[in-house]
Amino acid sequence: MSVRDSACANPVVQWATTWLDVPFIYGSVREWVEHYEGADCADLLIGAHNKAHPWHSFGYTNANGLAHSEAMTEPGVQGTEGDLIFWDYHGDNETGPPDGKYDHSMICTGGTAAIWASAGWGSDGVLRRCVKRDDWEAWQAMIENESSWAPVTAACLWRRFR
Repeated sequence: MSVRDSACANPVVQWATTWLDVPFIYGSVREWVEHYEGADCADLLIGAHNKAHPWHSFGYTNANGLAHSEAMTEPGVQGTEGDLIFWDYHGDNETGPPDGKYDHSMICTGGTAAIWASAGWGSDGVLRRCVKRDDWEAWQAMIENESSWAPVTAACLWRRFR
């Protein structure tokens, strides 16, 4: 069973909370996402949007496709609940420096809090491979200073769903 967090004002964020602790599966497919079997970062955002706005749904894509889609997104504002955060922190095949293609996506729940699907250490020191809610600034610091890509400067782009 999944429950929406009604403390969130934004309906897409409310729906994103229903995926908390669902397994992270890189390259997930629509059926897995919609049945809460697994999700990757971009599919989580599309799934939450489509639940919140079923009359205005979008097709599934990757983080870079969503970041660059003028049909699905428009400019956002840092720290705004419901706005989307896109990250470029490595090159093709997860090697080399950032290449202008967005590798990861999150949805801001307000301030520095966000929800995303990923594998990695949380700010609580626990390794998780699921949809989680944590601090995006702490994630950025980890990527830039402690990850296998470090040292790197992660490019960040803020967008919001249309």
